[in-house]
Amino acid sequence: MKKNILLLSMITFSSFVIAQVGVNTPNPNATFDITAKNITGTTAEGLLIPRIDRLRAFNMTGITTSTLIYVNSIANGSQTGKAVNIDNVGYYYFDGTNWVKLNSRTSVDNDTNIYNKDGSLADNRVVTQGANTLTFNGTVRNVLSINRTGTNAGTVLSADALNKRIGVGTATPAGKFEIVSDGEGSAAGNDFYFKGFGDSKNPAFYLTSSNGTAASPTNLVNNEQIGGLYFTPRANNTFAFTGGSGILSTYKGNGTTLLTDLSLNTSGAERIKIDESGNVGIGTTTPTNRLHVNGSLKIENGSQAAGRILTSDANGVATWQAPAAGIVDTSIYAANGTITGTNATRIVAQATNNLAFTSTATTGTSHFAIDGSTFSVDAVNNRIGIGTTVPKNLLDLGSGNGKKLALWNSTAGDDFYGFGNAANVLQFFAGANATGDALITLNKNGRVGIGTTTPATNFHTVGTVRLENGTPTAGMVLTSTDGLGTATWQRASSNVVTGTITGGININFENNSLMKYTGNYITLPPGKWVVNITQLIRINGPLALGNGMFVRSTFSDENLAIGATGTQSSDVIRPTMMSFMVTGNAGNGGGTTINDVKTGSIYINNTSAGNKTYRYIVGSTNLSGNPSNTTTIIGLGGNWSENAIYATAVN
Repeated sequence: MKKNILLLSMITFSSFVIAQVGVNTPNPNATFDITAKNITGTTAEGLLIPRIDRLRAFNMTGITTSTLIYVNSIANGSQTGKAVNIDNVGYYYFDGTNWVKLNSRTSVDNDTNIYNKDGSLADNRVVTQGANTLTFNGTVRNVLSINRTGTNAGTVLSADALNKRIGVGTATPAGKFEIVSDGEGSAAGNDFYFKGFGDSKNPAFYLTSSNGTAASPTNLVNNEQIGGLYFTPRANNTFAFTGGSGILSTYKGNGTTLLTDLSLNTSGAERIKIDESGNVGIGTTTPTNRLHVNGSLKIENGSQAAGRILTSDANGVATWQAPAAGIVDTSIYAANGTITGTNATRIVAQATNNLAFTSTATTGTSHFAIDGSTFSVDAVNNRIGIGTTVPKNLLDLGSGNGKKLALWNSTAGDDFYGFGNAANVLQFFAGANATGDALITLNKNGRVGIGTTTPATNFHTVGTVRLENGTPTAGMVLTSTDGLGTATWQRASSNVVTGTITGGININFENNSLMKYTGNYITLPPGKWVVNITQLIRINGPLALGNGMFVRSTFSDENLAIGATGTQSSDVIRPTMMSFMVTGNAGNGGGTTINDVKTGSIYINNTSAGNKTYRYIVGSTNLSGNPSNTTTIIGLGGNWSENAIYATAVN
């Protein structure tokens, strides 16, 4: 009793002094602070809230909001009134109207919102958004789904946030919106309905297309596809989405007009076309009339029979009717016929219309003929025969010999200009009579005869020949002007080829068996040539009397860089070398420059079939006496005015 009085006194005193109460602590940190008396051991510690049963909680009156109780039994009382939420033992607080459960005594963490764990609805739930929005953000497939569990379990609706797609019946939609019915039955389980009622009747299905973006669309251009509806079977272990049947539309305008067409496809190919003007084509993609059929047409109305005529009534309704009595179809479409009358003539007045004969034959060679072989058309191979019913070429004049094609002929046929043939010979006629010979012939061996029908060479003429090319004069010779055989009358002259002088190398005074490329070269046509070489020799350094060097030069057909070592071409024939001796004089013992010019010739036989380049190489040096090793022939083959290489043909 003394302890209770003391405790009450302390509480009362503390409330007057600092308005905070501490139990087992002299320094409370809140309005009411209870500190465990023993922080170790097994002595019970804690705060006991008033413990009552459900009936007592139901009967309580004058309850202050936030009052806390512990319901220790629900055996008494009912779950009604202010006890409507008391369905189990546990802590409850009063919200001003009812007791509200604080937490279940059987669960440490009973937070079952979707942010923490899965859960099960205990009853129907409604999210009232009002003017607010509800957004689910994610970056994965199946970010939000509605699934069926139990029998026939599976995905009902799935949102693919990774690819921005929606799937119905699938969690992996292949397109922007995919509906999959997998084992749902053959009745309504795989059907789709679009219903409209009242002022929502007349539902529509729209496919729209444009260029640009959704925020900034731009017009389509001509022949861009607007959209399509495809019917795709699975075949060859895949779905060929454009290989089945389909309905497609293409834009046919200019960006400002609303012109479109419509195509009906089967088996991956277009079968029916409705163009932008309303023309319908069957078997054609470019209908030119309201109904354009490319192929056979079959119309059944119960009265069809062979030989009947499609006949219209006053309203344009057509049916098959027997032709009127006495009317016989004698057109070439129905039967053969004979032009009657004496010397009768029939004329087809075409005006601005065309008259065409078309054939779909796949065999045979004569599908349109005039008097047998006089004129025959092979429609299978697109050939015409005159004098033959089996043309072998686009135009075949038959196998006979003689005059075949006249460019002009007299009325009597005795002044013929044109073409003909004999055995293995093409003939050219000019002013020939009925039995006259050709003036020019070309036989199968490529021989041309003028004035003779039996040419013995590629060009054989009987008589004189005259060739004019400007101002020919007596004594000229026919001379080729290029490598292609082009010839003109020219005065006789030597056939000379000039080489190229470039580069130049230094030759040291030493014994050296190697030969190096100077940069000079000449390109020769096939045949034999005398190549003349002139070279300026400039000696730099001392070269006393009695000292010197022997130098050889020739041509190589190798592809060399200037200064590179080369070998003599096998086309070089005797003389194969242009060699020269460089000697000192009495006045050059001290190093005065010596200039000299050396000239010689080398023979080359180009046995190839075309032009060939030969490069001038120098070296294979031998010393005489004891010249200084600092003495040099400088710039041999260089662009000195004295240097030249030219060849003259000796064929």
